[in-house]
Amino acid sequence: MRFKKLIYLKSKPIFIGLLLFFKNNIAQVNLIPNPSFENYKSIPTRLDELDSCQNFYTVFGTVDYYNTFSPQNIGSNCGVRIPANLLGFQFARTGFAYIGMISFRKFPSGLGYPIFSNYFEMFGVKLKSKLLANHVYDFEMFYNQANLSQSVNNQLSVYFSANQYSIVTGAFSPTSQEWYN
Repeated sequence: MRFKKLIYLKSKPIFIGLLLFFKNNIAQVNLIPNPSFENYKSIPTRLDELDSCQNFYTVFGTVDYYNTFSPQNIGSNCGVRIPANLLGFQFARTGFAYIGMISFRKFPSGLGYPIFSNYFEMFGVKLKSKLLANHVYDFEMFYNQANLSQSVNNQLSVYFSANQYSIVTGAFSPTSQEWYN
């Protein structure tokens, strides 16, 4: 699936690719560093290793980093290889890596998850430069439903900030921020 939006500055597991371009008449410059997630600090060997990917960080939850060079799927904690992994079979859109996250999951009551009855995961990346007022930016995000998911969220949102974003458990509200969806 492709999510594209022009931005005027003012669940279930899914796989994501990102592009943010400044639109002008001469050239387009991608403002997102490592947009295909191919630059890494280390090869991921288990779920919840987004910190292995250069520039990206987990804001909330346990965002996963998948890579072609990861070890074979041996045991329950090693399923992050591309294309076959714990959540199914998916090649990277470009290159050899992608990330996976749960965009929304509702846990049934009584399972011992009172804090996370509505669970989601979020990740972040610092842009190469600040966004400028009165400029038009073209944002594209490619996402795909994991094979083992029964549904996909149709309300993915993006938040642009000059500062690294963080949330406090229980205090997150996308309607209280300038979110683009």
